[in-house]
Amino acid sequence: MLQLNVEVAYQFISPAGRSLLSLKDYRPRINAGFWRGAKVGEVACSAETCEVTVLVDMFVENVKFTNPIKETWILDAGKWWFVYQG
Repeated sequence: MLQLNVEVAYQFISPAGRSLLSLKDYRPRINAGFWRGAKVGEVACSAETCEVTVLVDMFVENVKFTNPIKETWILDAGKWWFVYQG
């Protein structure tokens, strides 16, 4: 089973994103109770941006399925950040 640490995940959000979304507001948007696992599917990068498909295993109403989630990551000042689009 996936161990989700919301506080650690929040730290990957870009500084600009965290300036607009507090940890308190981020926490209920995660729906962590449904997640059972996650792995990287596809990655396509340009110079300072990566588009990533994360394959999230979920369990809802006794049904397990894999949901592809698209993410954008940006390189800023030598560090990669998740672009949260809420």
